[in-house]
Amino acid sequence: MKVFVPLFFNMFSDVKAGKGEQVRDICLDTLSAVAAKVQWEHYRTILKRCFRELNLRPDKQKIILRLICSILDAFHFMKPANDASGNSDALSEDIDSSLTFSLVTVSSDKQQYMQKVVFPQVQKLLGSDPEKVNVNINLVALKILKLLPVDYFESQLSSIIHRICNFLKNRLESIRDEARSALAASVKELGIGYLQFVVKILRAILKRGFELHVLGYTLHYLLSKNITADMYGRLDYCLEDLLAVVDSDLLGDVAEQKEVEKLASKMKETKKRMSFETLKLIAQSITFKTDLLKKIISPVSLHLQKQLTPKLKTRLEMMLHNIALGIECNSSTETSNLFIFVYCLIEDTITGSRSECKENTQSSPDQDSTVRKTFLGLGESGSQNSYILTKFALDLLRNRLKSIKLDKEDEQLVKMLDPFVDLLRKCMSSKHASVLSATFRCFALLVKLPLPSLRDNAITIKNVLMEILQRAGNSNGHLVTSCFKLLADLLRGFRISLSDNELQMLVHTPMFVDLQTNPSPVALSLLKTIVRLKLVSHEIYDIVVKIGELMVTTLTESIQQQCIQIMLQFFLNYPLSEKRLQQHIDFFLANLRLWKIAVMNILQEEKQCLKCSMTFLPDFPRGLLMSRVKPFFFIL
Repeated sequence: MKVFVPLFFNMFSDVKAGKGEQVRDICLDTLSAVAAKVQWEHYRTILKRCFRELNLRPDKQKIILRLICSILDAFHFMKPANDASGNSDALSEDIDSSLTFSLVTVSSDKQQYMQKVVFPQVQKLLGSDPEKVNVNINLVALKILKLLPVDYFESQLSSIIHRICNFLKNRLESIRDEARSALAASVKELGIGYLQFVVKILRAILKRGFELHVLGYTLHYLLSKNITADMYGRLDYCLEDLLAVVDSDLLGDVAEQKEVEKLASKMKETKKRMSFETLKLIAQSITFKTDLLKKIISPVSLHLQKQLTPKLKTRLEMMLHNIALGIECNSSTETSNLFIFVYCLIEDTITGSRSECKENTQSSPDQDSTVRKTFLGLGESGSQNSYILTKFALDLLRNRLKSIKLDKEDEQLVKMLDPFVDLLRKCMSSKHASVLSATFRCFALLVKLPLPSLRDNAITIKNVLMEILQRAGNSNGHLVTSCFKLLADLLRGFRISLSDNELQMLVHTPMFVDLQTNPSPVALSLLKTIVRLKLVSHEIYDIVVKIGELMVTTLTESIQQQCIQIMLQFFLNYPLSEKRLQQHIDFFLANLRLWKIAVMNILQEEKQCLKCSMTFLPDFPRGLLMSRVKPFFFIL
């Protein structure tokens, strides 16, 4: 203590800025390690020396405050609280509303020294520069307060947090950033159980004008700095306070101000909507319970009962999207509970379900449908916009199906998912393309499992798909693409077929009509399935001619391979008249002849033709190939 501690202090203080940081860090770690082992008298001496150095070297205040923080972290003169053992169970159940440091206590003489001698020096530092907020000084103050009696701690804590929050009203961005850093460090030091305390002070101070933008931005900053992936359930107790800030920032007057370009460009807090990300952090940190989930989507469901403008609708959808992302990251989200929540939410919000539920209620009040009807309590006025929540629930279902192993042998999984077939079939009656596309994507994953309801309803689902495609007309968007994908999956996985009229309607959709100019992998995949099933139609023969031309003209390897597979299946499975067979052979011979003539120019199409021919000719029936082989050799 008399030799090495002064030596390390001198080495720590003599390091110049920009040089010897490693030596200084080693000295800091060594001094804190010594403080963690010595008796109280020596610990107090080290702490005194730190504050003396702070007075003598104000230019090194930042690094000396770091040392004081390390010394305070090494405080080891504590004993278990008298009632700690008796209340340990209650504290473990409600850790967010209790101080973790209340499980231990400090003897009265040491508390007296820290309160009467050490803390006043910190208070003097806090008031030395009222125009600036210093993160390290506030951190030192909180570390000391944690060692003092609870009554004194609570009386001083409020003034410290209020002081930091008041700096957020400053017009200088650098001051606000420093205040946010101090608040985040304070919450980290106190524990997430004091987040509600801090948020309430923030809401009381930041109440008007640009301050409301600062409030939403600051809340996101606090959560991003203190929330970890495994911290689920830690925000349950303050969920309503957090959502109140988010609601104001995204759906109140603050949101409207962000739409004004002149206002949005003034401050960084108005340029970005950080509350979307805040919703994700909240969703991943609450316990996955139905009542809490209802609370987190309640700001959206309440606005669904109003007339939606395009901008408001977009914001609501973004809010739900971020909530879904958070739920997926929530480690307390069990698959079975998620399925139950999604099922109830879809059934409560699906178009037309309210009238059905109303009829069911009148006929049989005890039916389970009356329970589902009030799952969210949207009311009749909210039903016209409830499809937004239906889409949200479908996305949750799809994301979970993609993230888990869809094992055909898992009887429990099959049993849980089978009821969704009828529910998704009802979703297919929706008038909204977003709901239909999400439904098709969910079905595309479910067809991989042996679901009894899917087997029984495959034809019905196919008929609905054909009706939707017919209504889509000349559309060539995501809805048609999703339709084609699901139809191909149904044709491959179940014993169903397409009628001549259905085939005619399919091949006249834009995706098939534009195959040569804008080839679609989805349309080619569906056509390959149709050809494999040997569905005979004049339209199929005609479209295969286009496939042959696309095969030798496309420069996309994947498209070419699909065309080759379709042509091969067609030649092997379909009855061909002599005339049609000769037409296809003449097509290849013509392209090979051109290749022969233009061999010096190395034309891409003719090379493609030769490549394609060499790919599928080995799979031709031997008799057919031998009868037509001479013209190929003659040209080559």
